[in-house]
Amino acid sequence: MKKLTGHYFNMVEIVLAITVIAVGLTSVLVLFPVGLNAHREAVTENNIADLAEYVITLIKADIALDNSNRDADGDYFRNLFYNNNSPQNKYKRDNIYDGIPDTASGTVPDMLNVRAPSGSSDKDYASVLKLQDNVYWVRQFGGVNTDDTSNVPYVTFSAVARIYVDDDNSASGNYLKDEFFPVEKNGRVIYKKYSDLSGSDVDLKRFVVPMVLELSYPADAAYDVRKKSYFRFEIINDNYDPQVDNNNRSN
Repeated sequence: MKKLTGHYFNMVEIVLAITVIAVGLTSVLVLFPVGLNAHREAVTENNIADLAEYVITLIKADIALDNSNRDADGDYFRNLFYNNNSPQNKYKRDNIYDGIPDTASGTVPDMLNVRAPSGSSDKDYASVLKLQDNVYWVRQFGGVNTDDTSNVPYVTFSAVARIYVDDDNSASGNYLKDEFFPVEKNGRVIYKKYSDLSGSDVDLKRFVVPMVLELSYPADAAYDVRKKSYFRFEIINDNYDPQVDNNNRSN
């Protein structure tokens, strides 16, 4: 009867096997931080997009209410943003504001008509706080800290929103160049492409103002080291009437 001889792994084979497994596991583990960072960036980008849409909507509503039913010629509307042909100081792109409201001392800026998520009237809990005419402190809340008897909501994301007039009128920079605008011609309203407009047709500053929203985050970091995202949009004077504008400027 033939005796069977068993074969066992020797030390070299064991070391080689462990090496292969270690290399494989290392390769897989390296992907985890990459995936976590990608997920974190995706969440941040989603937060930024949501906040940008929210702030732009509030700004447009605020301007529309301020300009309601009194500006068919666009003169008041233009003067909100421009001093002659130059943007007002508060709406210049180089006017940087780096402040954060001092809630610890009880000094909180005016709130932009936004109720606190908790239902409280305390402005400290507002989603949007107006720091000055063109700067806002925006926050997202993740719920209420149940360990806190005052039910204060906790902040999951915080950024500073700054708006300024986009005064780049170059052919490459002006994103309104392919749009059509209402003008008065022989007693009626027609639409002309931006590139076909002349100075006698319409003063676009009376009708539309191109703006840029800058979101810098996190809000508690110094301005120079914050990440920044930019969104271009326009504010339109819904009460503008080219015929009224033309008549007023002709007299």
